[in-house]
Amino acid sequence: MKKLTKGMLLSGLLFPGTGQLLFKRYVNAVIFSGIALATCYIVINNIFNVFTDISVQIAQGEIPADVFAINEAVSTELEKGHGDSIAYATFIFLIAWLIGLADTYRIGQQYEEHEDNE
Repeated sequence: MKKLTKGMLLSGLLFPGTGQLLFKRYVNAVIFSGIALATCYIVINNIFNVFTDISVQIAQGEIPADVFAINEAVSTELEKGHGDSIAYATFIFLIAWLIGLADTYRIGQQYEEHEDNE
């Protein structure tokens, strides 16, 4: 398997920045992985906060332990502002992933041209 193909698969299927690691572009790998990790943290933290708030409300009896009531509570919490930050973080994650893929492709093309010239 060509190194370009490996890099694209790593970056596309595993995690942003892994393709850059394959080509030893450590700064780019740290940038893309850092953005991805930061946005993942934002999403997970917001989801955790929403479900913590809802579980407290269920424990206090403010929300019945009914699937439909819990679903409505989740929707309400997401509309209060958590949903926007989750959406923005997800969008930034996807943009970083796509740019990382394009960067891996660019680096891989340069690598293959260099290999062909030798």
